[in-house]
Amino acid sequence: MGQVKEIIFLKNKTVPEDHYESIFQSNGFKTHFVPLITHEHLPDESLSKVCDKDYMEKLNCLVVTSQRTVECLYEDVLPYLPCEARASLLNKPVFVVGPATQEFMERCGFTDVRGGEETGNGALLAEFMLGMIQKGELNSSGTFLLLVGEIRRDIIKKRLQSANLEVEEVITYRTSPLHDISDRFQQVLTKHAWVVLFSPQGTAELLPLLRDEATKIAAIGPTTAQYLLDNDTPPALTSPKPEPVSLCNAVKAYLATSPTMDE
Repeated sequence: MGQVKEIIFLKNKTVPEDHYESIFQSNGFKTHFVPLITHEHLPDESLSKVCDKDYMEKLNCLVVTSQRTVECLYEDVLPYLPCEARASLLNKPVFVVGPATQEFMERCGFTDVRGGEETGNGALLAEFMLGMIQKGELNSSGTFLLLVGEIRRDIIKKRLQSANLEVEEVITYRTSPLHDISDRFQQVLTKHAWVVLFSPQGTAELLPLLRDEATKIAAIGPTTAQYLLDNDTPPALTSPKPEPVSLCNAVKAYLATSPTMDE
C-alpha cells in the first residue's frame, strides 16, 4: 500500500482561495499550512489616496508584488470605497509579480492586470514595464504607485527611478514573527513529508528539524534555496517558477524518479 503523500507549506494560507492547496490536493497530496509570520493590514494611506480625485487623475498605474497587499485591498480598501472611487481604482493598470497575484487581482475586480506569468520577480517586472514604455504601450507620465510591505526590497523602485519615472510607495501591511512555530510544525510533520519554504523569514528555528534525511525540502526560488544551502540544509529541489503548478510538477517528477523509502 502506497504512502500518503503529505506536504507542509511554511506560509499563511491565502484567502479566499489558496492555489497551492487546491493544486496539490487535486494531485493526491494531503496539505498542511504552518504560518511563520502574522500580517497586519495598513489600509489608511491607500484609502486616502484612492478617495482623492486629483491624485487618481495623475496616477499612472499600480505596482503590486505581494498577495498580502492584494488581501489588504480586498478586505480593507475596496469594501470601504464610494462607487466612483472604487470604479476609478479598478480601472487603473496594475503591474504584478507572478501569476497567482495576477489572478487574485483579477478576481478582486481589477480590469487591466499586466505581467504575471512573465514577471516572476521584481527585476523582471521593472524591465517589463520599461519595455512597455519604450514600445509606447505605457505612458511614462504620472505617478507609479508601489503598494508594498513594511519590509521590502527596492529593486522595482530604484529601476523605475533610474528611468526618471515618478515613483511613490505606500505601505499596505506589516509583518511580525509568530513564537510557537516549532511546536506547530512538529504537530503536522510526518516521516517523508515534503516541506516547502517560501522565504527565509521565520525559518531559523526549524532548520534543525529540516535536516532529517527523510524530510524532503522544496524551495520556492533561488534566493530561498541559497539560504538553505548556506545553512547546511540543502533542498531536494527548487521550483522552476514561484507558482503552484511548477512546484507540484517538480515534486511529482522528483517522486517519479526517486526510490520510495520504507517506513
